[in-house]
Amino acid sequence: MVDSLESLSGRAFDVAVIGAGINGAAAAQELAAAGYKVLLVDKQDYAAGASSRSSRILHCGLRYLAPGTSAWEFVRNPGKFGVAMRMARNALIERDEFVQKSPDRAKPSTFFYPVYKGGTYAPWQMRIAFAILNALAPKGIPVGSRRYGRKSVADYPILGLLRDADKLADVFSFEEYVFDWPERICVDCAMDARRMGAVVRNYTSVTGLQFDHSAKRWTIQLSDVTEGGATAVTAGHIINAAGVWIDKVNAFGSNSAPRKIFGTKGANIVVRLPDGCQGYGIAGLNQIQEPIYARPWGNLHYIGPTETVFEGDPDDVYADEDDIGFLLKEANYLFPTLRLKREDVIYTWAGVRPLTYDPAYPKGKRSMEIHDLGNDGMPNTIAITAGPIMTHRIAGQQLLAEIAKQVKPSGQPKKLDTSGRTFTARGEAPISPLLPAVTASQIQDIAKTEQCFSLIDIMFRRARFGWTETMGSDVAADVASIVADELGWSAERARSEVADYLDYLATYHRFHPAGVRESQNA
Repeated sequence: MVDSLESLSGRAFDVAVIGAGINGAAAAQELAAAGYKVLLVDKQDYAAGASSRSSRILHCGLRYLAPGTSAWEFVRNPGKFGVAMRMARNALIERDEFVQKSPDRAKPSTFFYPVYKGGTYAPWQMRIAFAILNALAPKGIPVGSRRYGRKSVADYPILGLLRDADKLADVFSFEEYVFDWPERICVDCAMDARRMGAVVRNYTSVTGLQFDHSAKRWTIQLSDVTEGGATAVTAGHIINAAGVWIDKVNAFGSNSAPRKIFGTKGANIVVRLPDGCQGYGIAGLNQIQEPIYARPWGNLHYIGPTETVFEGDPDDVYADEDDIGFLLKEANYLFPTLRLKREDVIYTWAGVRPLTYDPAYPKGKRSMEIHDLGNDGMPNTIAITAGPIMTHRIAGQQLLAEIAKQVKPSGQPKKLDTSGRTFTARGEAPISPLLPAVTASQIQDIAKTEQCFSLIDIMFRRARFGWTETMGSDVAADVASIVADELGWSAERARSEVADYLDYLATYHRFHPAGVRESQNA
């Protein structure tokens, strides 16, 4: 159910949000709840960009307290320490709020942090870091930090895989949450914004922006990516939440807008660790002193991420063989006895982080920034950079606050709902044994109500088939058949959708169904 472009012609909105990733969707939800007349558009599907390619950690904030190459870096640069403290605090607040309000969307796991003699960080630094986090954390969800010591290695199989056991100085653990499904969180935000009256459209690209200084309104040219056609709407204010495409969007409205985005590529590989490792993760530093994690993912683990400067096409991002080779090398450095090989990689994913451009930060500034573009030739426009999925609620609230400083809502407030869609079998047979709560009737309802245009939309962003160990390849034809009538697909179109889906898995996840291991829930 999508508003046609024709029906939008000439419509006037209080705020147009460009970009329906997690921050844009959260902003649209907050604005609609406050009573604003909102338009949310994205040239792709909801959460099709960085929001679906994140490392999926609802961080406790530990990584933000890493000073860099030297423990004295924060002492020499207290401003950087202040930013780190703010980011850690925001992460802990969002973690607490999200886990308590949406417990089904994030799963807790115990992560171990090994500390080596002569390593980058000493045990005393880790103790201080966890003390800071415990002091910053709200009372609801604890950091759960604990010091184990070297003797604990024998108690946990995953610790027994670590390199250089004789050089271990200490082992710390903490509770970390892994987002079960970031895409669904984003879709839920967008659908709730629609419930409250927002106009939300995926596969709708912005092709032009023009500001009328007398009316103090923007004219926004829109194009339908899937069916063709174009129209124009107006909005008093714009939020540019287009992620890595922010600078491209700004170029429609100003010839003088400076660079805001710095992209770094993050890739992950998915492997199976030995029995007894399930549910436990490892956090540490790789050989170039960047964070690396082995995160539990059902019966599997994903290892990464990489962090390389990205200057390619943001519409065509995947883990290439260099990324995979680097991660295998680092995985074998972390777990040398496993001797992981290319054929042990079950699948991969990669995305581009939309970090804040700042020449002082060679790989981008990670702190979330809201930019007023008024002095850049774009009045009544703000943009958000570097907002990770874990702080999307805070980002949405801050974007609302910025708009509220400038204009009052034209409508009445409504009650925001963060619960999202739930999946319950209720006696109906599941489509896949890997997702026992997802049934045909639920998928039919999704196809009817959630603006699905392709099988990829359904398999990854509406249901979770794409993130099982088989990546949904074993049920893709079944799902296509289930939704065909609702989406008006002929038998030929359904077959084409399945073929496109399998091609997508091969290209963007390096996954080939012939290599599927024994099916287990992931």
